[in-house]
Amino acid sequence: MPRLRRQGPIPLRLARALHVLLALGYILAARATPVMAEAPPTVSSPPTVSSPPTVSSPPTVSSPPTVSSPPTVSSPPTVSSPPTVSSPPTKESLLPPDAPPLSGPDPNAGALISLRITGGFMPYRLVSYEVLWRRRVAVAGHYRSFVNVDEALHDMKLLQTVEFEALLDALEQQDHVFELSAAPAGGSPVGAQRFELEVRRGDKKAIIKVSEPDGLADPRYARAIGRVRSAVLSVVGELPFRNAFFDAGSFGFLNLTSVPVTRLFVDGRDTGLETPVYGLELSQGPHTLKVVSADPAAKGWEREHSIRVDPGMTTILHLDLR
Repeated sequence: MPRLRRQGPIPLRLARALHVLLALGYILAARATPVMAEAPPTVSSPPTVSSPPTVSSPPTVSSPPTVSSPPTVSSPPTVSSPPTVSSPPTKESLLPPDAPPLSGPDPNAGALISLRITGGFMPYRLVSYEVLWRRRVAVAGHYRSFVNVDEALHDMKLLQTVEFEALLDALEQQDHVFELSAAPAGGSPVGAQRFELEVRRGDKKAIIKVSEPDGLADPRYARAIGRVRSAVLSVVGELPFRNAFFDAGSFGFLNLTSVPVTRLFVDGRDTGLETPVYGLELSQGPHTLKVVSADPAAKGWEREHSIRVDPGMTTILHLDLR
């Protein structure tokens, strides 16, 4: 911009006029420009209070998981009732199945059948066959005693009631023992065996003594004696023979009983005997006994036992093999 060159001092009047003009120019300029009145400050509307946050509905509580029903507890295993303890056997249960009841009158009370044989040429002092009625049970017994030997052979078994009554009926109705003479004629030969038959039934009683019945004219004597002997032996069996003339110091005896019934073998030899066995003569010293079941249903099981026999002594052995 070119500089103004000053041309000397400005006259005072002129300076004052310029000063007035400048002032007027400012005034006019000020009026020409409208003064914008400041708008009152806009009062901002109070801040919109935002609606409280929508409280979301509480989360749907899912229904609690279905608790599965507890597993079905299987009913405890049925405890089997304890085995019935069988009551101890009563007197009735020990009787044969056909025995009359224990109560009331006993139709066979006092009944007895006995056959005794003595004398003759035999190694025995006495041989007897008996059927006794005791406490409503028929017991068949076989007995043999030796000359000069204290110990005897004997055995006994139960006889069915119907068999006992059938034997009594036969002796009474077929052999007529209650009508026979107590001592028939015919004499007694020297050395002959003597037979004594006794039969009792109710109020009837017969005691008959004969020698060599097979030689009598009346066959009923021999028939009755043979009938009694056969009935007892069919139940009890024959007793083993014992030689009473050996040195007593060389032999001993064996009594053997067992449950159940068994057949007896001694040192591998079949004796042909079934338990119970009484008075079996054995040489002194050790022996091996073998017992074999006599019941076919048991399929022939067997047991062995060792024993020692002392001279003149009896070895007693009971075997419970159940």
